[in-house]
Amino acid sequence: MSYTINTHSEEELKIKASKFIAEIFPVKNIEEVYLYLNQVRETHPKANHHCWAYKLGVPMETYRANDDGEPSGTAGKPILGQLDAFDVTNILCVVTRYFGGTLLGTGGLIKAYKESTKEVLSKAELMEVKPIYKVRVEFAFEQIPMIMEASKRFPGIIEEKTLQLIHF
Repeated sequence: MSYTINTHSEEELKIKASKFIAEIFPVKNIEEVYLYLNQVRETHPKANHHCWAYKLGVPMETYRANDDGEPSGTAGKPILGQLDAFDVTNILCVVTRYFGGTLLGTGGLIKAYKESTKEVLSKAELMEVKPIYKVRVEFAFEQIPMIMEASKRFPGIIEEKTLQLIHF
């Protein structure tokens, strides 16, 4: 079972003088991901890092994570890991970091990005997402009544009907 959100949420954590602002956004496509990402960058232009991850789709998922200058694997992966842990999709999480002067080390960064994401997700209202499957069925003309009757027993919609004539 997968979940999603329908509204933007934000949580702030302070860890050793650094400020971490975790934001989640409901997204439907890659264009929305980059729209919200640019919006966060404009809102926090003086921040040191805007690390992020997103997941799209059910049941087939597209995902990506970005460390935005933090050491490799210390930000984007922990954010994505929390999206997986909460089993959410159609979501973007951006964690903005204002450096507070104290180096956290790789372990500290991983923990900070993970905890920031966990905090915002745990306070968000999650909604169940039902998977969408597209099925293509090909059959002989004589079978149309049987196929149409059978399709009434399954949830869903018929998006397209095409008759293909075959010439011998």
